[in-house]
Amino acid sequence: MTVEPSYVPRGSKLRWKSFLFIFIACCLIAYGGQWLLNQRQKKQVDTYGVCGLSNQKTRQLFENQIVDEAQLLSLGDYLYYGETLNLYHETYNRNGQDLFAGKTVILRNVCSGLDFVYMMEKNADGQIPLEDLDEGFYQVFIMQDLKEKQLVSHEKLHDTFYTVTRENTNKKIELIADQNLFDNPDEEPFLQKNYVFVQVSTQPQPEDWIDVMIDPGAMHQDNGYTDKGVHGNGLLAYEENYRIAVKLKDQLEKLGLKVELTRDLDEIVNSYGEDGRLDRAYSQHARYYINIEMKSATNVNLRGTDIVYSSFSSNRMASTVLKSIVENTSLTYAREATGSASGTSTGEDGMAYDGQKIIRESGGRILGAGTFSEASRQNQAFAAENRCGMQALTIQYLFLSNSEDVAAWQNELDRIAEATASGLAKAMRIPTGS
Repeated sequence: MTVEPSYVPRGSKLRWKSFLFIFIACCLIAYGGQWLLNQRQKKQVDTYGVCGLSNQKTRQLFENQIVDEAQLLSLGDYLYYGETLNLYHETYNRNGQDLFAGKTVILRNVCSGLDFVYMMEKNADGQIPLEDLDEGFYQVFIMQDLKEKQLVSHEKLHDTFYTVTRENTNKKIELIADQNLFDNPDEEPFLQKNYVFVQVSTQPQPEDWIDVMIDPGAMHQDNGYTDKGVHGNGLLAYEENYRIAVKLKDQLEKLGLKVELTRDLDEIVNSYGEDGRLDRAYSQHARYYINIEMKSATNVNLRGTDIVYSSFSSNRMASTVLKSIVENTSLTYAREATGSASGTSTGEDGMAYDGQKIIRESGGRILGAGTFSEASRQNQAFAAENRCGMQALTIQYLFLSNSEDVAAWQNELDRIAEATASGLAKAMRIPTGS
């Protein structure tokens, strides 16, 4: 039997190829669309979720939003001092009285449901101790007229800060106020206001950040000549300042802190200006600044240790450190009470400033750094508008003119360094293992 081959029109083959091409194209488009959708959903989870939740579940946490202006208070300014976050209703005025002063602030962790409650003191170290906060995402409320009022901002905020190193890591603090925080591009805002949030996570601080800057006093030319400090009983202040600074650095590093010195033994470093002592501390984002000084007097009977702190902060840290020194060494309390011994001075603008320049100039905007005088304006570029002020102490260990002080110093230098570090650790709540 003969089988004749059937005729297949060429157009049918072309139509089949066209159909196959269209089918493959549709599959690719569908796959691409699904991939883009997955990426968008993934971005929602990764970028806009809090407490480890997806974007959708995060939104459920904030479904009941406060929009009544009577239940809201606006954030006008914020500053850091040491590890304290300070919130203000108006632009910060060092010599004024802010609406928030004396009120209670509540940080409500939406992840755990726990409230962290603090009294808002006027002192620069008197509001929110950031090292206290657990990991989580916090709403912020201010108590006014016995009612909670949620904090909002007129402007968007995204600011990042780190606490000092504790147990080999740090807390990353993010101050956020953004109506579009949980939104995707081109989406209407989910949040009704720029509500203020604080997000806390455990992350190492950047490599170029340090925790503490120790400043061995003297060896500067702030006044046009090389100032090596006081001397007495065969000791030179600039050398003794450096000796204790090195030992204190070693003790603090044993506690896990990252510490630097402002100068080497014979290095001349001015207080003001580019690459000066303060600039070195600001550029490395230190949270604490420990200045070391010696005293001398014509009355050789004067002796004892003093610690100077800011007139705009509490005496808590200074008192804790001083107590540790005198209780664990032969050094004694100085006759003058520990405190802001230099008091305040009136600047060229008529405002009150700390009289002790190192205390003032290390404090950033909260202490008016870089604005007091023509000399201090050499620090203006890096200090005057800096929201992050270092909490500073000047430790005046002894009178080099007093033989009893000098004997205690020479015989107990290691113990003095240990006692100082112990006091600082207690004040900063650094775990010591003891």
